[in-house]
Amino acid sequence: MLCLLTACLFFPLGDGCAKYLSQTLPVTEVTWVRYLGNLLLLAPFTLYHHGSKGFLPQRFLAQLFRGLVLVLTTFLFFSAIQTVPITDAQIVFFINPLLVVLIAAIILREKLTLSRVLAVLVGFAGVFLVVRPGFKEFQIETVYAFGAAACFSVFLISTRILSQTESSLVTMFFSALVGTLVLPLTLDAGWILPPWSEFPFLIGVGFFMTIGHFFFFLALRHLDASLISPLTYFSIFGSTTVGYFWFGDVPTLNSLMGFILVFGAGIYVLIQERRKVS
Repeated sequence: MLCLLTACLFFPLGDGCAKYLSQTLPVTEVTWVRYLGNLLLLAPFTLYHHGSKGFLPQRFLAQLFRGLVLVLTTFLFFSAIQTVPITDAQIVFFINPLLVVLIAAIILREKLTLSRVLAVLVGFAGVFLVVRPGFKEFQIETVYAFGAAACFSVFLISTRILSQTESSLVTMFFSALVGTLVLPLTLDAGWILPPWSEFPFLIGVGFFMTIGHFFFFLALRHLDASLISPLTYFSIFGSTTVGYFWFGDVPTLNSLMGFILVFGAGIYVLIQERRKVS
């Protein structure tokens, strides 16, 4: 549990660095820096423990698909927090456990009960409160956060499948390799050389995200999987703190109400999962 709470501390710090950098740099470039830092930190450990298998995993196409989905998740979330408060984007992103229920019903043929459908609808109502489509406060970037949540749901299901046969270290390294190689091909706005004053944040976005994912995978190894999602909701406190002290963002009443609905629906689904397993 301590590992997961530590991950929930590092992720908002990485998001804060990404939001700061995206004010002057293209989001694609910021996303690439995040994966480059991840790659450089993981490469020595991967090569030491697995050698060349880190570059050519057993299930190459499945790992490639997972890596591309994770890259798209990161790009969409960083695009969202470029203008949207980190807390609001995080609340919308928290819909992902409920989306997993829908996607698992389609892909894995898991049973979709009426109670689960109602929980998903409640979660969407919470997202509606944050996004506020049709109102003057509406920001299209909040839709990017929802897209990131949808991609992350696919990522979680693919990780669930791959974790049965693949090393977590190889999986993390290969995803970083995919992001590092693919993102420069999509950068159409051109590279912008950042000033020296931004280099600490460039290092920070790669470092904080890598450390966060390291502790997250440790938590997956030592903690019941059904407890992972509700505990990740604690990252909202880190996101709110970073948003307030770094960018002066104060959560609105709509955001708080939306979080309560999304949080409650997510916890309900996870309680039902534990009962089904037991």
